[in-house]
Amino acid sequence: MLSSYITHSDIIKREPSLEDYLRTDQLDFESLISEAKQQLTIDVKNRNIELKKLCTTLSLTNATKSDIDYGERTRLVIKPTAVTNQITGVLQGTNDTTSESYTTILNDIQFAEIGEYTYTFEDVYDYYKLTLTGTVTFTAYLIERSFELPHLYLSLSLVFRQLESLNGDIYGNKAQMYFDLYRESLHNAVYSYDSDESGTLDADEMEITRVRFSR
Repeated sequence: MLSSYITHSDIIKREPSLEDYLRTDQLDFESLISEAKQQLTIDVKNRNIELKKLCTTLSLTNATKSDIDYGERTRLVIKPTAVTNQITGVLQGTNDTTSESYTTILNDIQFAEIGEYTYTFEDVYDYYKLTLTGTVTFTAYLIERSFELPHLYLSLSLVFRQLESLNGDIYGNKAQMYFDLYRESLHNAVYSYDSDESGTLDADEMEITRVRFSR
């Protein structure tokens, strides 16, 4: 299923001044982010892409080497369902099939409550190992970020369209700029596609599914 973890903080990180333009009845831009996600999903589906074959996850279990990652996934998601103390964790990676010598990717993982926690990283490896210290029941996986940049740009376009409707057309150029960036980033998107619906990615399910988007 098409996934994106863009949040209000991502909007503000890209355009810090937007923090000052929330309406009095707005706590954040999450509703516009959700609207953008719906539009993005429709745009992808309208190109005969089966949503259920997108963004296949790579499961991680505690202190265990993962299966090989053909999708170069760069977002870690941890969902603890039972926590009894402060949990700390480390994500490591290796390109060696047999070696247990790892490079640390993330060493700032920590939480003490149930919920959902996400972390991003840039250095990709063939295999990963997540090690959590403490008493916790959880599920964890890696997922790709292929659709997050288009989602971010479209969300920003909708935010500036809202400002344009409230404050005049001075924000129209920004709205159009981000919409153009949305179209370009979606047009150039490269993503995995689980064509055989096996629940895992094969090497060719990343290589052959570069799809050009246009409007």
